Amino acid sequence: MNWQEQRRNKPKIEDAICGILTDQEKKKTALDFVAYLRKNNYGIVWSVANEWWVTLYMRAKCKISLNNEGWLVSLCLTHTSEYDETATSKSSQNPIQYYDPDESAVINIKSLLETHKKTVNMGQKGRPSMYQQQKAVKPLIEDIIPKYLDGDMKKNALGLAAWLRENKMSPGWTLTNWWNINCKGKVICKIQLGEEVWSNSKFWFVILNLTHLNAYEESIISENLQQIIWDNIKYCGSCAGCAPGSDATLFGKECKSLCHKPLVTVCDPDEATVDGIKKLLKLEQTARTKG
Repeated sequence: MNWQEQRRNKPKIEDAICGILTDQEKKKTALDFVAYLRKNNYGIVWSVANEWWVTLYMRAKCKISLNNEGWLVSLCLTHTSEYDETATSKSSQNPIQYYDPDESAVINIKSLLETHKKTVNMGQKGRPSMYQQQKAVKPLIEDIIPKYLDGDMKKNALGLAAWLRENKMSPGWTLTNWWNINCKGKVICKIQLGEEVWSNSKFWFVILNLTHLNAYEESIISENLQQIIWDNIKYCGSCAGCAPGSDATLFGKECKSLCHKPLVTVCDPDEATVDGIKKLLKLEQTARTKG
């Protein structure tokens, strides 16, 4: 499956492992590790060709990459100085990388992930975690955006936040770097800020909860907004054990294995896409107001 096909279908990592890895031992080890991640409530989402993000609490914790010769686990962990010697025993680089990890290496990876999880929950050396700090003050998204984004990304994110407030859809802090936007008492969209620790790159997501989509389908087509939805559909990744998702026809296009949660997730939208997001949200707001 080439990149374009993967982008359309967002394949489950289990299917890709079975289709890409030819070595049976590597295949079994990779599948067992993925099963462990799902059992422990990690989300696994397709990113780019043959790569999947592993997330916890809405933040990336590692990346799994596949090719015909093997698989790679790249850990994206903070506070590694607080961990035991396993944090530095395999690699002095950030991220900590394991190529074709055997059973012993997988045990080490699990140990690092579990230690990191405890560190995030408890805070580093007794100090409040980022979640605890933000929970205490519930920061405005406008105050956090400049700390994560710059250039056009900052401009677009701040512009969307301002537009939301002007249109009576104010962002409210929910989780670490995560804001929910409500309309008529229910979430209409969510905004998340994030970063790739090893590359020091930042990103932002807009998740649209278009529950009344059918009510303004004609408006979407007439304003040529359907491409935004097609390009950013969220497919089932079995993050909540509800695979294989659902099938639907969206604006004449057959879509399979759709996520049961909010359907559209836009990463790093440019100015034109942000304008389209505003139009979609306005249509959804109007539909909800009419009931």
